Amino acid sequence: MPFSQGVFYHSDLPLQWRDAPLPAARVLQQQMRTNTVLFHALAAMETPLTEQEAEVGSAMAKILDRLEAKLNLAVDLLSQLTASQTPLPATHPVTLSAEAIEWIAPDGPAADREITLSLFLDPRLPQPLQLPARVATRVALPEGIRTFAEFAHLSDEVRDWLERTVFRYHRRYIQSLHTSR
Repeated sequence: MPFSQGVFYHSDLPLQWRDAPLPAARVLQQQMRTNTVLFHALAAMETPLTEQEAEVGSAMAKILDRLEAKLNLAVDLLSQLTASQTPLPATHPVTLSAEAIEWIAPDGPAADREITLSLFLDPRLPQPLQLPARVATRVALPEGIRTFAEFAHLSDEVRDWLERTVFRYHRRYIQSLHTSR
């Protein structure tokens, strides 16, 4: 099993793929910049305030709380509007690491094909990560096609953010196991 050890994240996530040879360098750079922006936004939405940030004066804290509430509402409304205009792709069981991804779906790409994955990590971010990959294996199972693909041509920054994000999700999963006992 490709993900039997190491740090990985498993969840049901909206995902779609398309056959796509490596795009031109300019297009690939733009995809990587957009991915980086999405990772920054996701981290900002998920990261709690530090003690130093929480110690801001009470008047300023109230102003910031109101501003954050308004921004959260705006993001939620924008997400709903976007979702109503362009629904998310089907959700599939996905296992994700910084180097590869595996999913099970009714269909899947052929082995040794270059693809681009559109992966939605959080429903509050209606824009997907665009991840170029090469399909390593494709196995037919009773529940669908299990596809294992290795990421290709990710920028160093995107690979770093992907690693951090997977680690953060993996750590939360481990913590949830300990707290549920």
